[in-house]
Amino acid sequence: MTHNDQQVTTAEGKADAFNKYFASIFRPKKSARLLKECSNEIAPSLTALFNKSLSLGKVPQEWKEVNVVPVPKRGDIHEISNYRPISLLFLVSKLLEQVVHIHMSEFVQSSLRIVRSDLEHGFRRKRSCTTQLLRVFHDVGVALDSRKEADMIYLDFSKAFDSVSHPKLLFKLE
Repeated sequence: MTHNDQQVTTAEGKADAFNKYFASIFRPKKSARLLKECSNEIAPSLTALFNKSLSLGKVPQEWKEVNVVPVPKRGDIHEISNYRPISLLFLVSKLLEQVVHIHMSEFVQSSLRIVRSDLEHGFRRKRSCTTQLLRVFHDVGVALDSRKEADMIYLDFSKAFDSVSHPKLLFKLE
């Protein structure tokens, strides 16, 4: 294993290298605790800041900066292609993201009541892949009990985003 162009071979050296490399992971825990313990005092200021940010359609530059941490997927941990990047965001930006997510989810949830919301399971509270599979299993059972046909198509998107051309994506975003 290498760190800062230096070969690390001992267990102690590897642990030290990982601690240095992932040091930013441990900082949010302290600031999260501080935010939680001081939430009553901080909430009015954060609310004003979030409202101003949303009304202007801009967020501070610091909120956009991230620490990217490689996390192993499957397979050989010595293969770079078996890692995926995880972005560690500034804690306050994550709070704003959560507030926006809650409001957007409520809006989408109320909009879905117009259509067949009982069929939608993705990205919904108290719904999951498991509830979707249970629904499909039930529907297939009902169809078979009624001597009807039940057709299914299975798609696997697990590697779909690994094949995206990053230069083309960046060009489209510009």
